[in-house]
Amino acid sequence: MTKRPLSLTIQVTMRVKVKVKNLEFFVPCGDGDQSLKWLSMVAAQQYEIRRPKGRARCREPANSSKGFFLPLSLQSAKGENLRDPNARVNEAFSDGAEVVVELQDAVEVDSIGAPSLSEWQQKSFCVGEASKLRLNSEAKRKEEERRKQQREKRWG
Repeated sequence: MTKRPLSLTIQVTMRVKVKVKNLEFFVPCGDGDQSLKWLSMVAAQQYEIRRPKGRARCREPANSSKGFFLPLSLQSAKGENLRDPNARVNEAFSDGAEVVVELQDAVEVDSIGAPSLSEWQQKSFCVGEASKLRLNSEAKRKEEERRKQQREKRWG
């Protein structure tokens, strides 16, 4: 009986260094076939897990409920805004690249109480018909407000 050598398979995985506020950490991306939207959401999740929370007692509600952060933007280490959330990680970055993710700390609302979204959030999360309708009506409201202000200036 002859002994065969064991074959080792090494899986090459891509990692991206992510900076969120004052924290830096690596996100393993496998082959990098995930979207930039995925990368930004993982960064938001990891930030919530890793951020310092101070000292709290075990039974306090603040200790049991976690915050939820949405990404506002995704930038390369050079400061370039990445505008397409559906682009693939391996197309936008190489292994070990540095990325800066800006998170939303508070929800800003427009005149009717709907959340105001950044350009990145609109491209990432407004993909259905209801979202498109909401964005169109928001644009119409802003245009009406602008016209109203112009009329007030003229007659004012």
